Amino acid sequence: MTVERRQHTRYDKALPALLVLPDGHRMEASTENLSSGGARLVTNKRLPAGVHILMELTPPSPPERSVFKLWANTLHSTALEGRNGFGLGIQFENIPTHYKGLILSLDPGARFN
Repeated sequence: MTVERRQHTRYDKALPALLVLPDGHRMEASTENLSSGGARLVTNKRLPAGVHILMELTPPSPPERSVFKLWANTLHSTALEGRNGFGLGIQFENIPTHYKGLILSLDPGARFN
């Protein structure tokens, strides 16, 4: 049996995202799920663990800010079974308050550490 290691509840939500890599290159992605501490993304390129990225996330219905800018570190990247692309796990750092509002809209009972 697998032990659950996640600290935050995951919410299935497909949203468009743009990743800005350390060298300035941009890479399109989409979220597969979101949590208050990280996300699983679908990308067309594998990234190694430990890459510091900026994720620009487009919310489902733009509030005051039309794009969330979140700094994150890559945790792992795996080939998707039966699909093209890679699943990329990321962990956010310095999570902005307005992003927390997005998670609360997915689950009003969500809590933040």
